[in-house]
Amino acid sequence: MILAAAVLSWQEPILPIRLRVLADGGVVGEAFIEEERTETRRRVLVDMTLRKDGEQTARVVTESLTDSQGRTIAAKLNRWGAGQTLEMERSMVLVDRIAQGPGIRPAECPGEPTAAADLWFWTRIPTPGEKAPGWRFSLDSMRWQAVLSVYHGQEPLDWGGKTVQAHRIDIGETKTWTDGQGRLLRLARPGLVMIREDEA
Repeated sequence: MILAAAVLSWQEPILPIRLRVLADGGVVGEAFIEEERTETRRRVLVDMTLRKDGEQTARVVTESLTDSQGRTIAAKLNRWGAGQTLEMERSMVLVDRIAQGPGIRPAECPGEPTAAADLWFWTRIPTPGEKAPGWRFSLDSMRWQAVLSVYHGQEPLDWGGKTVQAHRIDIGETKTWTDGQGRLLRLARPGLVMIREDEA
């Protein structure tokens, strides 16, 4: 596998990947990411399970659909353990907190819910130093947050017992390293690390 090669990813198959989830220096779960990309749409499914002492403590499944302009068409989230579901259509998020009883609380994006960085390695190749502003919905604060993505180019990454050339993208406080298709190799943010094991 040539990790540093970069082509428009909708032109070739995107294989699903499996990642280890680590916190406090130990493995606390796993995640699977599945993508489908065409010239006009991108679908991403993320299924993450967290465990403690061998018992499942939480499971989060998200699915999103983005158009070729980086605009979110629709998204769904289910978070077991917290008793929460979320659905989004365009700029409106509908939050249903099952654990607190029925009821939907809308949360509208202050701007266009775009993420230009989602286009990187999908419809075009970014250039080192390129920045892309966007909006993300935070599940912690339950609010929309403005984020800035920065592409730093390629850099060496220790992964899978070897050193590879990976693409570095920072999204706010989150640092990510990807292969040439834009698929995660490593993600690091305060309190959490995800490391790809290989294709699922």
